[in-house]
Amino acid sequence: MRSPSLLGALLFAASLAHAQSIDSLAWLAGSWLQATRSSQTEELWTTPRGQMMAGANTSLRGTSASYEFLRSKRWTFQRR
Repeated sequence: MRSPSLLGALLFAASLAHAQSIDSLAWLAGSWLQATRSSQTEELWTTPRGQMMAGANTSLRGTSASYEFLRSKRWTFQRR
């Protein structure tokens, strides 16, 4: 598993904002884990398919747990 950092999160946000195709985010596919003494966050991402990527996140902090499902899709808007 890879350990994400703040720099990684910023690179992802910049990549998503400027992506010409969802395929340019293929590096994100796989399992990501960040763990400290008091918390753990894990994300799982699929490879790009159908101009979309899907992911799941679980976060544990002390006795609290949360989860979310994620979708990353390249949207194209056309002017009428």
